Amino acid sequence: MFDLAAVMESVCEGIRAQGVRAYVDERDCNPPCVLLRPPEISWRFGQGRYDAVWTALVMVENAGKGAALAKLGPLIEATAKGIGAAVLAGNPADVQLPDQAAPVPAYTLNWNSKIVS
Repeated sequence: MFDLAAVMESVCEGIRAQGVRAYVDERDCNPPCVLLRPPEISWRFGQGRYDAVWTALVMVENAGKGAALAKLGPLIEATAKGIGAAVLAGNPADVQLPDQAAPVPAYTLNWNSKIVS
């Protein structure tokens, strides 16, 4: 059985091992932290094998662009190390969280992995 929640939690644990708070639910986010999105998945030849395209939103509190950029660099680096796969792309973003009045500065990180269930 494919347990997507367990796979996502495993990725979050790798990120947390780098000292970065990581969540799968935006309601739990309090920047600085990472929000892991459910992956895009494609099925491979046999059952129980999947290709996954992941996105993580690395975000910091909204304290102005200069302060945000200074905090984002080390947070991106720690998150990439915790992912355990080569990050393919990173793009600037603004994320609106449920409990925040204004969007928070962020970067989306994208990578690929294989999932075997």
